Amino acid sequence: MHDLKVILKGAGSYALALFWIRTKLNFKLMNVTITLLKTTIDEESDCVKIRWRASGLSNKSFVGVLKGWKKPKDVAGNIRDYIESIDGLSTFYVRGDGRIHKHRVDRVMVDEDKELAASLKKKKLAAATAPVSV
Repeated sequence: MHDLKVILKGAGSYALALFWIRTKLNFKLMNVTITLLKTTIDEESDCVKIRWRASGLSNKSFVGVLKGWKKPKDVAGNIRDYIESIDGLSTFYVRGDGRIHKHRVDRVMVDEDKELAASLKKKKLAAATAPVSV
């Protein structure tokens, strides 16, 4: 991922930037929920660090979810397979008067735990179905 530095001045331009980020996220995911995982206040450097996760149904794999709706009891399991998560860390630098003067987003990454679990599951299944020679 490339390092993109964007400097915005004023609350209006910041709100517009957040609107565009939300719009791009809605093109990538459906039914987006943002969860705050951890909040840390560092009084020495006057900053607040927030670890967050945005998750939702992947638009690219929505066809797979529709295929799963033919079997009503498997719908919940199929939907869980298509949920994608994006984790990140935001740092808000606070002035002495309590206003935020800088917002920095670090370590934004797609959660790959599900991909790793799926590949391990396939390997176990392949090992279980492989012919055994004596």
